[in-house]
Amino acid sequence: MAISPDIMAGRRPSTPEYVLPKVQFVPDPEPHLQANELAGQRWIVTGAGRENGIGAAIVNLALMRGAHVLFTATPWGSEEAMKLRDGYREKGFNADLYIGNLREESVAKSLMEEAIRVMGGVDVVVNDAGKTFDGDSRQRTRSEYQEAAELGLFAPFEIKQAAIEQFIAQGRDGGLVVDINSVAREGNRWQAIYASLKAGLRAQNQSLSDEFARRYKIRFVDIESGLVLGTNMTIDITPGLQKSLVELPGGERDVYRVEVAQAVAIAASPRRSKLLVEKTMTSI
Repeated sequence: MAISPDIMAGRRPSTPEYVLPKVQFVPDPEPHLQANELAGQRWIVTGAGRENGIGAAIVNLALMRGAHVLFTATPWGSEEAMKLRDGYREKGFNADLYIGNLREESVAKSLMEEAIRVMGGVDVVVNDAGKTFDGDSRQRTRSEYQEAAELGLFAPFEIKQAAIEQFIAQGRDGGLVVDINSVAREGNRWQAIYASLKAGLRAQNQSLSDEFARRYKIRFVDIESGLVLGTNMTIDITPGLQKSLVELPGGERDVYRVEVAQAVAIAASPRRSKLLVEKTMTSI
């Protein structure tokens, strides 16, 4: 897994490959301080309506650390998402659900309005929603590319636009945007669509960081990993594609959903986010 501290700090990386290679999570010397480290924070997490997804792992950990979270799900996945929300609430967590199709242009504004209504504002936005069409690139279609781009590139940009406006309107400097990216952005056989969108997502974050990080202290973080085991996107992945993914720089080992969630929590932690800049990572 790799995280770019330069993007977070508002500096363009010195080379396109400037990331932290092979991040290892080591014990935190003061784990008891992490229990409420996100208390008072208001989060939006997209693509979190399925129990075995990366988004759900991020939501679960943020809630456990004290954040109030509004997470999104699709209309066709609303039943499972509502069960997740109800389960969070039964445990005493502050969880809300937004149901909508992120491919629709109006959704970003509607999502931000809902965040203001239920949470009073927003401090952290995590873009996790995405879609892939893998396989022989000769068989991929324009409609597939468009569907993936609307969800994996256009929607994050529109959500970031709304978030930036809200961060500024809240009258204080700061705010965090996290994109869940992939080492596939380097290019990967059978993933021409997915890889190109992930490369675009990274460039999008770099550009927004250059524009808003110094002026408004809004942080933009990319979190990249190799193959994340056990999700709907990877459960049926072919052995050949799995092999090609772990051969990519930064993808040398498979990771699990909770590890991605840990990295997001570190980025949002007032106490531990500086560790990204110091190139030191800690565990839950």
